[in-house]
Amino acid sequence: MLLAGVVIAARPATIRAAVQAAPGKITARSEERLAWLWRLTSWVRAVTEHSPGTADPPAVHIGSWSDDERDTLRTDLVWLLKRARQDRDASQRYVYKQTTFTLAELREWLGVDASTLETGNALLERGALLHADIEMFVVPAGPSDQGCRGTPSMMAKDGQAVGSGCGGMHWIFARALLDNLAPSPSRSATARLWSLATTGWMLENRDYSNGGAHVEHVQRWFPADADILFEHGYYHDALAAPAVQAAARDASLGLPSAREQLTEAAGLFRRALVSNPDLAEARVRRGRVLGALGRHQEASDELRRAQAGLLNDQLRYYAELFLGDAHAALGQSASAQDCYGRAGALYPGAQSPRLALSLLARRTGDRLAALHEIETILARPPDEWAHTDPWWAYHVWQLRSARDLLAELRTSFMARPPQ
Repeated sequence: MLLAGVVIAARPATIRAAVQAAPGKITARSEERLAWLWRLTSWVRAVTEHSPGTADPPAVHIGSWSDDERDTLRTDLVWLLKRARQDRDASQRYVYKQTTFTLAELREWLGVDASTLETGNALLERGALLHADIEMFVVPAGPSDQGCRGTPSMMAKDGQAVGSGCGGMHWIFARALLDNLAPSPSRSATARLWSLATTGWMLENRDYSNGGAHVEHVQRWFPADADILFEHGYYHDALAAPAVQAAARDASLGLPSAREQLTEAAGLFRRALVSNPDLAEARVRRGRVLGALGRHQEASDELRRAQAGLLNDQLRYYAELFLGDAHAALGQSASAQDCYGRAGALYPGAQSPRLALSLLARRTGDRLAALHEIETILARPPDEWAHTDPWWAYHVWQLRSARDLLAELRTSFMARPPQ
């Protein structure tokens, strides 16, 4: 390699020392030749030094890179990993981008010490964690749209478009890293946990623009995984919400209708239950979706079956509330009243069971009871109801929270060395 007119070996330590000691002596041509390798070693160092769950200097540094820099790095990394995985002779020499180096030097750059099919997997997994943290902690605090795709996503509040969000390029890059796991992402427990945690984070933060491409991509890695099928169904269930549908119509996004979203969600929840019949949370949500589609008897059957396996009070609340809706739609008023009563007993401060009881009383001609429930609701400040009614959190809550999943993911990396 040429550095100030001298041919040298392409060792990272030599390169860093030369660049740091005398950057003014590097010619434009030699600097161009050094750039790809400097970028690669900088990224590997950032990946290994990053503290998971933080916007630390390595995350901020890599977060400042341009789309072209990330794309070039990905191309370089894939080519180099292929060599590191296939070849065995440490003295074997390569020429890449006018740079000559040995397999031993390549292993040093990547931080690996063997040539096997799985060589570099740990680097790719840690890299995906780094770029996820950039999306969650660095990009939102950034002063510009660095790391966002050209067409930004819509942000909505109460069904009204209020601005633009970020279509995350680091999510795309992270998925591309995991695409290169050997023998495949589907064999990696880390990739599975990363998929669940990051999808959960998007759903709980209502990042549906990034969430759609994300959950569809990881679904291809794990096509029959019950938990990932559940999150995929959760995503379509959330897109059917009136506020999301209204905002999409306002912005002319061409989002599929609520009924189409609910139908998709019902199918995904069904597939999740085929893979894991004990996934009670999927059964509760499928019951609600079936009811919203007008399939009330199926909804009732699904929710009754779910009740036997529910230990969490919030899930029990949802099941009672939705089962009450199904019974009311089937004309079973007494059963519906019992369900709403049990839901209200679980969360005495919740608004939804009282509203449901008022509607039920109105339908059966008991106007005094209907008025009593409404007066009880109106007697308390609206904000107080919102804080005590789990229904308000239905589209941003899961039994296994994204926070817990991310903590589990980060702990798994802290428990082992970077490479």
